[in-house]
Amino acid sequence: MGVKVYERILQLFEAEGIDTIFGIPDPNFVHMFHLAEERGWNVVAPHHEESAGFMAEAVSRMTGKAAVCIGTLGPGVANLAGAMMCAKVENSPVIFLGGQRARITEQRVRRGRIQ
Repeated sequence: MGVKVYERILQLFEAEGIDTIFGIPDPNFVHMFHLAEERGWNVVAPHHEESAGFMAEAVSRMTGKAAVCIGTLGPGVANLAGAMMCAKVENSPVIFLGGQRARITEQRVRRGRIQ
């Protein structure tokens, strides 16, 4: 069996010296969070995505290394906007990842079947 996408993403982050992940675990990224913990990463899960974003930005600015922050789909990613702009303005190397619904779910939501 091949390597899962989230495993490869963590491998690439590890190759860059990243060992901390910020964000609130959700179904889209739960496997990545679990694998990161198994590999000995620091997993920082605050009460709000905005806090996670600013923590990642602060760590990247203090260490000069890239930091990773994950937001849940929809409002979770929107809550990262302030931290994204701060990282952009300060030239802080932060990698922001956001979730997305499966295509079939998205089609059903847009047709009113889920409401």
